[in-house]
Amino acid sequence: MNSQSDRSGFFAGADKVGTFLFTNLAWAVLSITVIGIPFATLGLFAMMNEWVQGRQPELFKVFWGAIRTHWQKVIFITLIDIAISGILYVNFSVFRFMSLDNILAILSLTMTVCVALLFIGVNIYIWSLMPLLNISTKNLIKLSLVLILTYPLKSLLISSSIIIPIILSLFLPIAFFMFVTVATSAYIAVRGTWWILQQHFSVEELEALINE
Repeated sequence: MNSQSDRSGFFAGADKVGTFLFTNLAWAVLSITVIGIPFATLGLFAMMNEWVQGRQPELFKVFWGAIRTHWQKVIFITLIDIAISGILYVNFSVFRFMSLDNILAILSLTMTVCVALLFIGVNIYIWSLMPLLNISTKNLIKLSLVLILTYPLKSLLISSSIIIPIILSLFLPIAFFMFVTVATSAYIAVRGTWWILQQHFSVEELEALINE
């Protein structure tokens, strides 16, 4: 009986590990074309949401299902991200030609850095919440802003933690990035988002929000 139970536990664990690895691989393959990155990212976050909630997701059902359901939101959010990223890039480029001896230049640089950090944090919440909540894009952005402004230090901790697997992958074989890195970072992002949600909402409020 114990031997049979051990084998069952082993195969269940192997299934979880295999699904995790192939989820990261699916993201990497779709991201070969730049246009596929946001859709692959959504599918990845949808899978991580299932794991964080204690479920064992089916790769194709959850990954592709999230893309089919939320593709319009993905396009809208991606266009906003591109626009804001372009503005931030121009701003940072300007600082290369400015003297930082000027107090106004320092204040401007500080503000731009803060906006960039806010932008990153809001995106972490948006992509984590998009496959989880059936709410409009406007409300999705609004909730993400509320969370990061209410819990700025904890949001910064989540953002910093996400970078760790990416930095580690720079010193490891490319296979680590292909099969592990991005999924691990996404899992940290979703786990962190759930941590914040559980602090911001009561159990009843969170259940109502998810089932809305």
